[in-house]
Amino acid sequence: MSEDEPRVGNPLIFYPLQKFIQDLLIEYYQKVHGTDVRIARPSRVYGPPETKFGTNKLPPDVILPRVVKGETRIELPYAYQKSQEGTLTTPKILTELTYVKDVAEAALKLYDVERSDLKQSVYNIGGGRLHSLEEIIDITRKLLPDRELEFRMGQETEFTRNIRPPVDISAARRDLHYEPTSLESAFRDYAAWLKTFYEKKKVT
Repeated sequence: MSEDEPRVGNPLIFYPLQKFIQDLLIEYYQKVHGTDVRIARPSRVYGPPETKFGTNKLPPDVILPRVVKGETRIELPYAYQKSQEGTLTTPKILTELTYVKDVAEAALKLYDVERSDLKQSVYNIGGGRLHSLEEIIDITRKLLPDRELEFRMGQETEFTRNIRPPVDISAARRDLHYEPTSLESAFRDYAAWLKTFYEKKKVT
């Protein structure tokens, strides 16, 4: 999905509607008043701080805080699916994942770069590829090889049903020299942040 694809969506859902309206307002100020517009469009952001809630959390935001707290049985809000034989199987969940520190770094670069070095006004900031739930669980286990972790599925959510392709980050790579952090490195950094965060909460 590139930055210049037509903006489509369900006008009855407020979140995409307000994003569409914001784009129109920004375009107005750019064309009428000559405003220097630079837009970063992050996709599927995970990581600190611990502010998200509900079943739309991405897998790292569900798994890592619980694992760092010492939990060994993690219930995931993603449903099992029935196979043709009628048995329950782990769903093939795929999602793009973008570490929050990558988003912050890209936004700062976009703000600081000379206007003449930018070939467009809008830049996708994403992970650049899809990750499976199995991959996410495997990396978590690698972080804690001495811990016996059990993962269980819960009920189906919007996240399970809505698998979308990764955004095209080629423009950000070209103009901002953006490169997403690997999942394993990002997980290590996120887990370290969570450990410090929970230790400080105990003190206070």
